[in-house]
Amino acid sequence: MALTLGATGGPRFSIPDRSGHLFRHARRDPRRRPRRLAPVDAGRHTDQLGEARAEGAQRRAADLEADLGDTEVATPQQRHRAFDAPRHQIGVRRLAVGQPELAAEVPGRHVHASGERLDVQRLRVLPVDPVADAAQPREVAQVLVGGGSGGHVRNRPTSRGPRGCRTGCALPAGGRAAPMSPRIGCAATSDQEGDMNPLPTERPAAGGRGIRISRRAQAVAPFYAMEFGKHAAALEAQGQHVVKLSLGEPDFGAPPAVLEAMREVADGRPLTYTAALGLPALREAIARFYLDQHGVEVDPARVVVTAGASAALVLATAALVDPGDEVLIADPSYPCNRQIVESFGAQVTLVPATAETRFQLDAASVRSYWTDRTRGIMVATPSNPTGTSVPADELAAICDLAREREAWRIVDEIYLDLSDHDDQGRPPRSALSLDPDAVVINSFSKYFGMTGWRLGWCVVPDILVPALERLAQNYFLCASTPAQHAALACFTPESLAVCEARRVEFAERRALVLDGLERIGLPVPVPPDGAFYVYFDVSRTGLTSWQFCERALQEAHVALTPGRDFGVHTAETHVRLSYAASADDLREGIDRLGKFVAALA
Repeated sequence: MALTLGATGGPRFSIPDRSGHLFRHARRDPRRRPRRLAPVDAGRHTDQLGEARAEGAQRRAADLEADLGDTEVATPQQRHRAFDAPRHQIGVRRLAVGQPELAAEVPGRHVHASGERLDVQRLRVLPVDPVADAAQPREVAQVLVGGGSGGHVRNRPTSRGPRGCRTGCALPAGGRAAPMSPRIGCAATSDQEGDMNPLPTERPAAGGRGIRISRRAQAVAPFYAMEFGKHAAALEAQGQHVVKLSLGEPDFGAPPAVLEAMREVADGRPLTYTAALGLPALREAIARFYLDQHGVEVDPARVVVTAGASAALVLATAALVDPGDEVLIADPSYPCNRQIVESFGAQVTLVPATAETRFQLDAASVRSYWTDRTRGIMVATPSNPTGTSVPADELAAICDLAREREAWRIVDEIYLDLSDHDDQGRPPRSALSLDPDAVVINSFSKYFGMTGWRLGWCVVPDILVPALERLAQNYFLCASTPAQHAALACFTPESLAVCEARRVEFAERRALVLDGLERIGLPVPVPPDGAFYVYFDVSRTGLTSWQFCERALQEAHVALTPGRDFGVHTAETHVRLSYAASADDLREGIDRLGKFVAALA
């Protein structure tokens, strides 16, 4: 079935894909609230839909729901800037499979011609493939454009043109991101992928009438690694043995000295708030760690202790990002980084990174993608999902380029201390040794094996400390008091020796995985040098990364993460494997994958 919904003749309906200015106007003027039309049936009452009219700047975009049987809709358009001039030729509709109604609301604030009629015959329906609980209705985004597309949903080019992708695309009112495709930079259109779907439809529960999910929340895409992990847990609940290689969670746990310190902390000590910036003794210990481990002097006053690295990024982004700012991030990259940045109104531009640059940014690509709206750059070294690092000279060049343009630099170093050491046994350099004014983010989760403790930190320029303190006071008061006290034991010689032994063991596990994947015909284009991830190519199997992960879980009971989590340009061809599992589990997982791949042939 192929239908396209668009305006017949004249200017096209268009709305922005983010909510900031729409909500501001709605709050100031209640007349700008959207008017919802009565449900109509898409198959029989196209004329009713056509009578829905725009009311100029007084109305905004809402939802379109249709009964589409077993077919779902994907979004194959390229994202535009969130705060460009108002003639964005994009409209968003939500389609819920299994719902018999079609509720339509004509876009409002950026509709440039009133009285246009909607043509149901131009709605192009495309199959979609999120991991599925097939019994649940599924919602994804459909981008609608006006006449002249020849029956196809068209891409709206950005100022970047075909080189890059504006992430986020058009997002569904149900809070679900469309699957991405490297062909067009955003949404997958393959009709061959599975129907697993972990994403619940965002409909009010009993007593929830009148509650509307914010567009900010709706714009946040799922974290598919977690979704595949949930399905793995469901299989285990059915008695299946699943080899879980999807999550970046070390199997070691905190060092023994840290566990003992936590027991002492919990034994009768009052656990009151600490200062918003963190326990002073812990900030001092972190500063000493930079000096001892990386040879960088850091003033403890610049260290901010947070509730995990994600909270550090939230604080830094809140302090640095204004709506409409452009931020450059590598593709592939950790999804939560770009989601957090976008939630503050920034426009993330994914810069394609290839095997030639170890799936990392380099100065040449950053310079090529820089625009007059670029306000910052985010680098992760080593990277999740690839486990590759930016060479020190290249990282210095990137930071210099951004500094010359008076743009901020955030460097995610949460895997830095899990990196390979050089021939003389020295760990890699921190970005702070190359750019003292960079914002550097780190965590106790990975190197120290404390994922569930939710404790991290950032090192920031002096000028940012007061702003981060105010934000921390208002956002979460302080990080966990007992976790902070116990974390002091991370920096004892005993604990550091334990962590170093584990780093060496991770390197041994990596060698096991690289050898095994090569043996079963799943090549790794760039061997990692840190973290605990391998990013391997599945294109030889004839499956997309999503299909591969879905079938590997269902048929081989091995949980992996598809490339879709990490961007656009390798989304359909690459899969992430986490070797944070035990060596026995890794051997079992490789053995199962080998049989699975052989069966595909």
